[in-house]
Amino acid sequence: MLKALGGESETVIVVRETHYLVGWVEWIAIHQDDEKALKIADDITGKLKRSTSSKKKPTQPRTTATRKSGSNTPADAASAPLVSGRDPVADR
Repeated sequence: MLKALGGESETVIVVRETHYLVGWVEWIAIHQDDEKALKIADDITGKLKRSTSSKKKPTQPRTTATRKSGSNTPADAASAPLVSGRDPVADR
């Protein structure tokens, strides 16, 4: 992704976050005014979503999906990704 965006610049940066319990996360931040970089990122993520949705679905039953809250990103909990499965902490 970073290579397709032309590397880091004033409007494209790699954000690196660490936490002693969960390890690290790296994500790419693109300034809202960089329309060219946003289009490139949207095209790539669209291709990734299409390629993963075409893979064979698991045969085991799925549990209901829930939204994870407490995200470390500026996005609020309502826009957090859906996570399926049981919560291991709540199952104790």
